[in-house]
Amino acid sequence: MPVNHDETKQLHIIHLSDLHFGDDHRFLAPVPPSGGPAPHQGVPTLLSKLMEDFNDPPELENVIVCLTGDFVSEAKNFVEFQRSEEFVRGLAQVSIHGAVRGLKNIYMIPGNHDVDYDKSTLEERWVPYAGFLSRIRQQQIDPKKPHDMVELFLRDDLGAAILCLNSEIYIAKDTADVFRGEVDHAQIQRVHALLSNVPKEYVKVALIHHHPILIPDLVEPDRNYDAVLNSGKLLKMLRDKGFHVVLHGHKHNPFVFSEDSQSAWTSSTQQPIVVVAGGSAGSTGIPDNYIHRCNCYNQITIKWHPAAGQSRVNVVTRGLNIFDQDGNEALPFKWSWRKLREYDFPFFAAECRPEVTDLECFEDDAILAEANGVRISEYKRLRGNMPVVEVLPSLITGQAYEARVWIVPRDPREVPVEVVWSAGLKFPAMRTTADQNRWFCASFNYWGAMLIQARITFADGAVEHTHIYARMPEDCS
Repeated sequence: MPVNHDETKQLHIIHLSDLHFGDDHRFLAPVPPSGGPAPHQGVPTLLSKLMEDFNDPPELENVIVCLTGDFVSEAKNFVEFQRSEEFVRGLAQVSIHGAVRGLKNIYMIPGNHDVDYDKSTLEERWVPYAGFLSRIRQQQIDPKKPHDMVELFLRDDLGAAILCLNSEIYIAKDTADVFRGEVDHAQIQRVHALLSNVPKEYVKVALIHHHPILIPDLVEPDRNYDAVLNSGKLLKMLRDKGFHVVLHGHKHNPFVFSEDSQSAWTSSTQQPIVVVAGGSAGSTGIPDNYIHRCNCYNQITIKWHPAAGQSRVNVVTRGLNIFDQDGNEALPFKWSWRKLREYDFPFFAAECRPEVTDLECFEDDAILAEANGVRISEYKRLRGNMPVVEVLPSLITGQAYEARVWIVPRDPREVPVEVVWSAGLKFPAMRTTADQNRWFCASFNYWGAMLIQARITFADGAVEHTHIYARMPEDCS
């Protein structure tokens, strides 16, 4: 049946990781050479700098904030947790892209630095973070039960499910778990139970601190492969349940990739998951093997079309520029955010395309000759300029799909002066020139199928019209 755009789901995520409110926090005045406390007046806070970026357009609906661990540098330092608490509460009270989001829209998981890892018992190791979380939520969190921090939040108002995992349960000094994370079978069983009744149409997001997949660039010398034990079982379950994104931190090294591996020994197909490894929003401990390294965070948009089985995940990584044009560290009040990189992942369900059946080969010479002549005349009429369209889920709230159109060359080709795209009276026409865009690319966001027209003008004043159909994807199974 055709997809109803009213049933599509869209979620915007602010992803912050590795804040490190401690001695290595970026937003602290440097210690004077003579020692002693540093004057902090005039030094921006992490929250104040983020507010500058959050207040930029556009205004957005359905925004949540995901914090993937390492709120502090040393869990034994109560002052660091106090500063973290002030940050989280402040984050809940500021405007983020047009509205105050409140604590209900902030989701948190612990990192390895949030655990007092040199204590001998499980309870002692978890007392600091449990107290921090208890104060923010205003409910008692039992440090003896870190498995209870594995939670699923179903948001009917957002059409979203947010799964908070805990890869820190067994963090302990002088053990193999000092660096790596682990998801034990008790946690996997708990997650399986939590996910049993998640609606198919929801956008689904998982939060974890350690790396569920450790790619080579995230391996650090002398620190082993500190990825999550049992992550294969976890990821398979998440993919089976239709999760769209996994967010994590830990390495302070921002990477984005999709996990879409398939085994030849299985017949089932699963939706890929986009894995977003957040950099550090607040630490000065940035990997030194990248020229453009800096503090950063992610702005993520997920669009999900359950009826068509299609999704699109857009990730924009924002970096903090702390250097001037000469490469020297700028005055703190001149620090500013910039876009480091944008990633776009559209995923399409195979059943949304009709199957090709066995067809009879057609060999009528007269008809084939006629058809070929029409094709060649069309190439000549358009002077080698052929319109194409790509249909993918729209990132515009309230719209279902985006039709991206452009011109591709077919030699011999004469480059047009301009191309005017139009799709009816409900859409503004779009004029593109060769100087603006060599592909003459344009985009239409729509809620129903449409016939898009290209009006192609050439240097000799000739004008040709051609059309292309932007479909409304439907379930063809």
